[in-house]
Amino acid sequence: MASIPTTGTSKAGSVPEAVGPPMPIDRSRAFSELEAFLQMQFRDDLQPALLLVNIDRLRQLNLSHGLRRVDALLRHLESRMHALVSGKGLMWRVGNADYLLALPAIRAPGHARLAATRLQRALSEVVWLEDDGQYHVNTATGFLLPGAEECIDLAIIEGWWQQLERALLLARQSSLGVADPDQLPDSDFELLDWDIERDLRQAIELEQLAMYYQPQQSLQSGAVVAAEALLRWRNGERGFIRPDLFIPVAERGPLIEEITRWTLNTTVREISRMPEALQPERVSVNLSARLLGDMSLLDDVEAALSIWGMEPRRLVLEITETALIDRLQDAIELLQALRRLGVGLSIDDFGTGYSSMTYLRRLPATELKIDRSFVNNLCDSLMDRHIVKSLIHMAHDLELQVVAEGVEDEATQSQLVDLGCDIVQGYHLARPMPMEELETWMSGRRA
Repeated sequence: MASIPTTGTSKAGSVPEAVGPPMPIDRSRAFSELEAFLQMQFRDDLQPALLLVNIDRLRQLNLSHGLRRVDALLRHLESRMHALVSGKGLMWRVGNADYLLALPAIRAPGHARLAATRLQRALSEVVWLEDDGQYHVNTATGFLLPGAEECIDLAIIEGWWQQLERALLLARQSSLGVADPDQLPDSDFELLDWDIERDLRQAIELEQLAMYYQPQQSLQSGAVVAAEALLRWRNGERGFIRPDLFIPVAERGPLIEEITRWTLNTTVREISRMPEALQPERVSVNLSARLLGDMSLLDDVEAALSIWGMEPRRLVLEITETALIDRLQDAIELLQALRRLGVGLSIDDFGTGYSSMTYLRRLPATELKIDRSFVNNLCDSLMDRHIVKSLIHMAHDLELQVVAEGVEDEATQSQLVDLGCDIVQGYHLARPMPMEELETWMSGRRA
């Protein structure tokens, strides 16, 4: 079980000592269970919160008071933490003195801090052990509001874990014992951004960047026809860094151009080097809004295709709808040139912006990706079904192929079949994976 059951209490807040606290579980198991929890929260358009609690000087407590007393003390503290989880969230003991809590449906950012503060107060209260007097324990709590991600995987969760550890470090330095990872002076924020940019410049040379691939399946044939390439960065000191942290830093300067060239070349090279029988028909690469007016991108695309011998029709560039709307005039010339080259163009996150047939007609797009926010509630919301149906019909009228992202179960996929969708992508089919795993996965599919 992921969640720790509340231990029973006896008189005056004392705790019986018959059963010890649960042993710490492997962090990868906790992350896997947390991944499922977060997927459900984001699918229902809810905002979860993550809390990392550390019990100070637990080793010294074991040495000075004995394991039996400390076990009883931990059971009492765990019952207070579990009261905050309140049956709907989850709690894991992820280290000898560390607990990870996942709280559901946080209504506002300030409520996460309030929950962490209340937990700190509860944990700071005196603990009375049966026939053994009173104890006081120091704790610290770091908290985080994870942002909704298009594809949650263990690399993304590892990035959130790194932020929680930073928040916990700040909490230990705070008089309240509570902090979030953004609780830094402006000068420290600048230093943090500078560190990311510095490390990111070295990441290519140090081979810390990698491409992960999430397959896409045709609903008509059932075959895997494409894959989306997703950039991942594993820093030597910080671990996995989430894309929403380092991509905005790269986009503030010319670094985004170098990363784009690396991403294009690596993706085209890796797909081209797959055994021919395992290669997907197409691979899509996300394009930064910063580059929509830069005609040199055309040269970069041509060079990558030429060097690795890939036909242009097999490469699809994804651009978000909001980026296109903001830079429509600048983008038209570049997108038309890319289409003349033969490269496919996909409008990502469609439905979250203007969603007008007028501007769609101006774009030389080949594909439309329906945003996951509409797909997630397809089985429960009649309104979302009407929206998705309308988007599919509009795209088909414009001779665009339709991809639904964020498909997580068979029921949703069946609805999309009925609505006439062409292709699906999501955890129901497969999570993003590195090239080695993709080859193994594709081999199993085609065996």
